[in-house]
Amino acid sequence: MLRSIEEGIEKANISKYGLASGIVTKNMDIANTVSRSIRAGIVWINCFFAFDVDCLLEAT
Repeated sequence: MLRSIEEGIEKANISKYGLASGIVTKNMDIANTVSRSIRAGIVWINCFFAFDVDCLLEAT
């Protein structure tokens, strides 16, 4: 169990593999603060593994 938001951010940023992260909260101010503080390639807020269909990748 985390004692604070800062502790959660610190634990999330310990890993050198920050590919993706997810935040679940009712408070969007907290979600925005945490999402800007986590070092990850993508941060989902209140969802998981959601992609925009306009961002499809093609092999060349």
